[in-house]
Parts: sequence; structure tokens; C-alpha cells
Amino acid sequence: MDLNWKKGKMKLWKRSDNLKEGGTSMPNCQNCNYKWSWLDTVKIGFMNNRKCPNCGERQFIKPQTSKGIYALYIIPLIVILFSRPLFDWSTPVFLSIGILFVVALTMVMPYTIKLSNEQEPLW
Repeated sequence: MDLNWKKGKMKLWKRSDNLKEGGTSMPNCQNCNYKWSWLDTVKIGFMNNRKCPNCGERQFIKPQTSKGIYALYIIPLIVILFSRPLFDWSTPVFLSIGILFVVALTMVMPYTIKLSNEQEPLW
């Protein structure tokens, strides 16, 4: 449910700037508007900053994106960890679920990243 405040309704979630109607795209450099590759976007997702492959200007992940990435990884992993005794999963099953989850998130993460020219405080 995507509702709009201006029409007298509230917005329940914020759609990422990287998501476009009919598809998804990688983030663009805020300096030269160069569209980053999937691999470059994954690398900045783990390092928090990286030079643009086109213009060389250092780009940073916006704090809202960093918080979202951390929550996306940590919260479900904690749920999986505490659900192991409830479902009586064996160690191989538990590890397989955890690895599949991390791989799936790593594949999706680049589509949620927003870039900035300046490093902003996380909190």
C-alpha cells in the first residue's frame, strides 16, 4: 500500500530513488551521472565509499541506505538464529539457510543503494 500525504493519506513506505517504473537500476554517480555496474555497487555496499569508475570522484553511501542494509542483514539473521531451536534444524540445514539468505541479500543490495558526494554521519 503506497499512500500519499498530499492526497490526505499517509505514505507507508518510501520507494527507493533507484527503482523506476517497470524495472530496477543501479545508482548513478552524483558528480558525472555515470551509471555504476552491479559489481562496483556491491563493492561500495561493503566498503561504504569508493571512487567513481568514470570521473574518479569519491562517492559515499547515504546514511539511510547504510542503516537499511544493516537492518536487512542483521534482523533476519537474528530471527534465523533464534528459530533454529524451534524448528530443530540440523547444523547443515541451518548453515545452508543462512548462506542462501546472505547470498540473496547480496544479489539484491546494489539495487537499494543511494550515493552522495559527501560523507554524512550515520546517526
